[in-house]
Amino acid sequence: MFKNLVDGGKVRSFGPSRRFKFTWKGITAVAVGGVIGASLAVFILENAIFRGAKKIIAFGTVGWISLQNQKIGALVSPKQTIDQTGLSNSYHLSATNKMADWPNVINCGTLLSINSIFCHTHSDIQNYRSQGIELLDMESAALNAIIPTLGGHFSLLCVISDRIEPDFIWTNGRDHKEFKLGLEKGLLELRGISGRL
Repeated sequence: MFKNLVDGGKVRSFGPSRRFKFTWKGITAVAVGGVIGASLAVFILENAIFRGAKKIIAFGTVGWISLQNQKIGALVSPKQTIDQTGLSNSYHLSATNKMADWPNVINCGTLLSINSIFCHTHSDIQNYRSQGIELLDMESAALNAIIPTLGGHFSLLCVISDRIEPDFIWTNGRDHKEFKLGLEKGLLELRGISGRL
């Protein structure tokens, strides 16, 4: 239902910015943003829950940083999330939260959501690895902390789009056949689970 309420239009700006408009029972909200990022994601899902959404399922790409070998295109779901975007703190919530397991995929360690995801040094990555962090993204941990407090249920399915190798070389898999196959498998998984909701 929420999908049908969203009017997402392109706006003139640098990058893939869009304008999202929601109208429900005479109340209208508009968000303008770059599609990526915790602040816009939380804003959109707050509006979705306010308008009656109960189950939020996110499907997106993540970066793999663990020394454990996991292939680009693999479907994964973290057991725990850590939010370093600052949003959990803004809501006076714990930054570290458990994550519900996703059936039929690899349930791995910890996902860290952080701003400026492309600006990490070797020592940053070593520090994350020492903490058991395996995945990096920009918004999922904030959603995992905030959505339940608003009355919603949050589930996350990820496909590995890129990796930082043990020698710190970055492998971007966006054009790899395995990544595209992973996206297709993820969409099939979503179709299957939607019938069980």
